[in-house]
Amino acid sequence: MNMVSTSPVFLKGRNFLRKHYAAFEYEPSKTVVIGNDVWIGENAYIKAGITIGDGAVIGAHAVITHDVEPYAVMAGVPAKVLYKRFDDEIMDQLLAIKWWDWPDEKLEKYGKYFDNPEQLISKIEEGSR
Repeated sequence: MNMVSTSPVFLKGRNFLRKHYAAFEYEPSKTVVIGNDVWIGENAYIKAGITIGDGAVIGAHAVITHDVEPYAVMAGVPAKVLYKRFDDEIMDQLLAIKWWDWPDEKLEKYGKYFDNPEQLISKIEEGSR
């Protein structure tokens, strides 16, 4: 955006026009980091450099201009937090167990409790005693 032109003919490297009038270094955009178990709706726009926390939900056509906290539900233009999926205690416990890193055997054992986060956490605690 700071250069006179946005054409690739002024940048270093190959381009589809197969012409070079300069060889300026391309400045890649900042990386977007998307956490585990994130749902992103169709045609959502996520600004470069944004981090989306684990378990977040991004509504369709949302414009994400700020980092998204874990388990936040975001929608709108610009997107705002509509609500959190769970209370703070449940969120902290889900983030601590990191179920997305579990082996298949553990997912098979506890998968039947995924419809109820409190019950899942309770069953995990029972199994660790």
